Amino acid sequence: MIIELVSHSTNINPRNRGLNYGDGFFSTGKISNSKLELIDKHLARLETSANHLGFTDFDVDQLAEFFTHLSLPLFGVGKILVTRDGDVRGYGIGQKQTTRVFIFIEPKESDWFDSSAQRMIICKTNASINPSLSKIKHLNRLDNVLARNEVVAQNADEGVMVATKYCEQQLTPQQFVVSATQANIFAFIDGCFVTPKLEAYGVQGIIRNLILENFSDCPVIARDLYLSELAQADAIVLTNCLRGVVPVNFLEDKQLIGSEIAESLSTWLNKNKHD
Repeated sequence: MIIELVSHSTNINPRNRGLNYGDGFFSTGKISNSKLELIDKHLARLETSANHLGFTDFDVDQLAEFFTHLSLPLFGVGKILVTRDGDVRGYGIGQKQTTRVFIFIEPKESDWFDSSAQRMIICKTNASINPSLSKIKHLNRLDNVLARNEVVAQNADEGVMVATKYCEQQLTPQQFVVSATQANIFAFIDGCFVTPKLEAYGVQGIIRNLILENFSDCPVIARDLYLSELAQADAIVLTNCLRGVVPVNFLEDKQLIGSEIAESLSTWLNKNKHD
């Protein structure tokens, strides 16, 4: 396994499988006080992805050791991208593979992240359904690229991505919430947080899982979340590793009042992500 800190002189093999086939995965985190927050969870996510995709020479201990010697800025963004070079042309991996880990470090000002309320649209671009890849933050992110373009075109902050599928005893397809283009979604419905269970699509984010496993101020449920339910939610919040918890104040033209709920969840997260 080769680990490289990305710089202007970084070179990528044109036959790299990540470049040609999206054969790889990544994790992005927030740097605070010269440390990558939740680094153990990022490493665990990467190791799970490597095992699932058959990156046989991926060494999580080697990567963890690299970070112990890496000088990080006081604040910023850290991204770990894992891909591989192969010895054959085509989709098959071949007998020889070399895992390549690219580490991107982007310094930021202390207050660079924006946690202000978001205006969110409903994207026309659907999320792909693929149970074998649903738990992996893989490099095939064209769904998100197209959906993000919709968000920018409408001068919004975020967009809801849905998956359309048939359900038992229903003759018409149903639309289920997957995520935002760059975050997981929690809807506050009837006194509890509901987040999509993401068994066949989407990414199970680190902050999402942390809330699901540990938040106890009110019930937190992972289940299928209909798009029609999201439109009736009392509040909606977005979560990811860079911005933590962010409230949504508009879903299309509907105004939401979720700032107090988001603030409560954000306070809990800021305390517990360092425990």
